[in-house]
Amino acid sequence: MFDREIRTDIDIAARPEQVWDVLTALDEWSQWNPVLAGIVLDGPLREGSRGRLSVELPPPVGRRSIAVRLVTVRPREELAWQGGVTGVVEGRHGFRLEATDLGTRVIHSETFSGVMAPALVALLRRQLERRYRRLNRGLRERCERS
Repeated sequence: MFDREIRTDIDIAARPEQVWDVLTALDEWSQWNPVLAGIVLDGPLREGSRGRLSVELPPPVGRRSIAVRLVTVRPREELAWQGGVTGVVEGRHGFRLEATDLGTRVIHSETFSGVMAPALVALLRRQLERRYRRLNRGLRERCERS
């Protein structure tokens, strides 16, 4: 079976509450996040809210704005959204926080669906994994500085 998920993780020396606070300061993402420049929501930070995600895609695409909907908002546990073109290619992108003895493990993943998902993931897997690891390091640096 074709794997349509890209998954990375990182350990951060900060409590889940601190990591959550950084993740949910959406207007500050561009200060630490090299991949996702931010989300502008049309409503509050809650499941079902819609908005636009600014994302830096691999060349030659560059920065794009994508319509998204928050699908999971569990404070200090998980933040996830979904966006794309239904049936063609959609992504569910999120962060799950797990408390550890030394702080927080962040599981950062995106699962793709739609008829173009296999080709997209095959083409971009390595680039996206590298980008998501860079994002993870930026998140860790921001959280550990706070």
